[in-house]
Amino acid sequence: ISRNVKMFYGVTPSRVSFLRERYKLNLNKVNLLIMGADDEVFKLANSKTNIDFFRNKLKISSDDFLIITGGKIDESKSEILRLIDDFINAPIEMKLIVFGSLENSKYLDILRHSQNMYYLGWLNTKEVYTAILASNLAIFPGRHSVYWEQVIALRKPVIYSQKQGFEHLDIGGNCLFLSDLKYTNYVDMLIEIKEKNYKKMILAAKSIKSEEFFYSNIAKESLK
Repeated sequence: ISRNVKMFYGVTPSRVSFLRERYKLNLNKVNLLIMGADDEVFKLANSKTNIDFFRNKLKISSDDFLIITGGKIDESKSEILRLIDDFINAPIEMKLIVFGSLENSKYLDILRHSQNMYYLGWLNTKEVYTAILASNLAIFPGRHSVYWEQVIALRKPVIYSQKQGFEHLDIGGNCLFLSDLKYTNYVDMLIEIKEKNYKKMILAAKSIKSEEFFYSNIAKESLK
């Protein structure tokens, strides 16, 4: 179909490389079109009232350091289960939110009886955005999902699993990659990041031009 197509898009740099290498497409016919966030939903979710209500509902104080993770929690995201295991012994002022599809009864039971972990189940887009906006830091220790880019659009510091093929997500230090970090326990790692890296990460995240990751601009780019 190449002769009938003006442009092929990959949604990550690694997928752009795959198109070029696997199908031998001309360089000028392949481009990066990033995934992103729904700016209309962002406008609805991004209010102090929503964010305060979210924290108050879960009885999370403004002093608590809130971390969020989630998605479709299957074998490709089994590291989330390890994160939950490590969080059992986390300081009480450090909280963890887990959202998405989790069917493992052992971990559902752990989350239900924890004092510093919360399982929210599957959320709609607005609810996900509100939860991210109410959090201090996001972590995604599994495979890539659209939440990786959405966190950037919401201008939150984030930790991703791997750097190779996702270098475009590092915008002046807003994120860290687990593949670059030395750690044996997630909580110890998160405490160290909070103390040493977090201020720089949040400054970088807040300086991001969110509109570059909004669907409205991504759509305009594809229509060019």
